[in-house]
Amino acid sequence: NKVQSLLTKATIEGAVVLNKEEVIQEVLGHSFSTDSFVDLFDRFIDEKAEMVRHGTLKRYRSLRSHVEAFTKDKFSVLRVRDINKKFVCDFVQYFRVDAQIADGTTSKYIGNLKSILMWCEEIGHSVDQTVKNVSVKQTTQERFSLTWEEFKLIEQLDLADKPRLDRVRDLFCFGCYTGQRFGDILKLNDEDIVDGIWDLRTEKTNTNIQVPLVAQARDILKKYEQLPTPLPQMSNQKANMYLKELAALAGIDRKVKRRKTVGARTEETVLPAHKHISFHDARRTFVTLMREKGVEADLITKITGHKDYKTFQLYNAIGDERVKRELEGVFE
Repeated sequence: NKVQSLLTKATIEGAVVLNKEEVIQEVLGHSFSTDSFVDLFDRFIDEKAEMVRHGTLKRYRSLRSHVEAFTKDKFSVLRVRDINKKFVCDFVQYFRVDAQIADGTTSKYIGNLKSILMWCEEIGHSVDQTVKNVSVKQTTQERFSLTWEEFKLIEQLDLADKPRLDRVRDLFCFGCYTGQRFGDILKLNDEDIVDGIWDLRTEKTNTNIQVPLVAQARDILKKYEQLPTPLPQMSNQKANMYLKELAALAGIDRKVKRRKTVGARTEETVLPAHKHISFHDARRTFVTLMREKGVEADLITKITGHKDYKTFQLYNAIGDERVKRELEGVFE
């Protein structure tokens, strides 16, 4: 008999307490397992290791650590059946209160958790469907990009005696000239360039893009012809660290306001731009400068690969000076 079989199985696998729903599910022929969710999480990471981007894999591993920290005093063994709407809502509070993580990052973690639960369901585990109803609202962040004047300060800075910063400057400027992501820039191969066009298959979206290389971008590639790769290689972490040093040296010190929302609390900081800058700002700078030079959005998105206008607009940080000029021009 199925009920007796289920009770015997549960006893062998750890003497867990079964609830009415689990008994019904087993009798109806749905699978039931007492596997540890953390063990399943490890299986998921192993399975996806070669299929997802490094950043995504890193976030999965970080989420796993948070799951263990959140549940260590609540469950002797966390199982899939324990994860319901209340669990996820409490997990969100853990991120906000205990971990002090901003809602934007929390939203990504909860999205990753749902992906793992979906995978668990695909391999035969019963998943509480109320989990799908939990979401974390993301606030719109102020977008930072360099102005034309700031970009020229970095581009023209004398770094003859600072080769380390010269290399990161070249990588950053290449990003500003092409509008592409750091990972795609580092993976550029000589074979990808034909007649001055970079034939790019993007890592994040697996989209094919034809990126025209302007003269300045081609000059950077020529500078490193003696290397085994078209461009110098470094980690994203080091690139961001060196970039802040470079921007400070170039005098990129206008004040930038940043807001961090954690639940009902919003923290605001105002710091010099060189403390905020990261490599991804090269992509935002590309979009902003192109728009300020009057290039149509449709043409820009053909180069950046943005599929929807709403996402594209997040990269379009039109500067206050242009707004001022345009407004004054209306009433001249």
